[in-house]
Amino acid sequence: MSNLSCKLLLVDSDAADAALAGDLLRQSFPHCELVIVTDAVAFAEQLSLGGFAAVVSEQALGWASGMDALAAIAERYPQTVRVLFAKSLPPNIRESGSGLSAVLKKDEAGFLKLADAVDSALRTARVPGCHAEKDQSPPVPVGETPAASNDGKAVMHVLSTGSGQPPPDYLYLLRRKAAEVFLRWRIASRNSARKGAAKKGGKSSTREARMLKEEFATTWDEKKELYEFDAQLALLNARYLQTRQLSPIDPDDYLAQVEKIRAGKKQAVLKYRKIRDRFEAKWRKSVKD
Repeated sequence: MSNLSCKLLLVDSDAADAALAGDLLRQSFPHCELVIVTDAVAFAEQLSLGGFAAVVSEQALGWASGMDALAAIAERYPQTVRVLFAKSLPPNIRESGSGLSAVLKKDEAGFLKLADAVDSALRTARVPGCHAEKDQSPPVPVGETPAASNDGKAVMHVLSTGSGQPPPDYLYLLRRKAAEVFLRWRIASRNSARKGAAKKGGKSSTREARMLKEEFATTWDEKKELYEFDAQLALLNARYLQTRQLSPIDPDDYLAQVEKIRAGKKQAVLKYRKIRDRFEAKWRKSVKD
């Protein structure tokens, strides 16, 4: 989640895509004003008003190409960050020296990278009118795990307080949120493609959406559980290195804890493998039915 405060412009003629990408940007930039335009008239109005720090555009707009829209932005506001976020990218766009801050394909990987790409470009460009909000979070009480980024401070806090809980993985939370947005976009795209299909096709679409959501939940639950085991192991190693300098630590006890964590991680992998096997069997059965 970015602490930058500025105005963002999202240009996309597909209302569903615009709503989903807008949802992701709003959650990733809570201090920013986001304006979404889907037609030429609204774009012309925003072009005359200006004041935005970054513009994210689809390539296939119907009334113009995304590259032309971003070129118009560059001509009037050369310091503005420009990002092409499109289902279909122009040939050799990454090697063409277009002057764009970022080029992302509108797929799952693109959704995962969009917020970070915009944030990174804004911080690098130092666009006038874009500033970082001060951290207003209260001080962390002694003995509690801090809500901080993974910069090492959270680990040292846990070591100093003796807490056995790993620090929260905010990168995981951000990626899961982006993946959720992409999942909704994927389901909406498939539902749109099935419009006007027979009644049986409608049922199949609902069933497919349910299976996709179930697969998504399983994948990200597994990622979270495996992260927790990795964080526990990293925490144990850090504590071992720290305490070894201050006072002796029993190597047998240390190795026993390491083995326990590794065994737990192995069991988690096996557990989710069985879940996926059951899921695939259910999916094949549903297809036959």
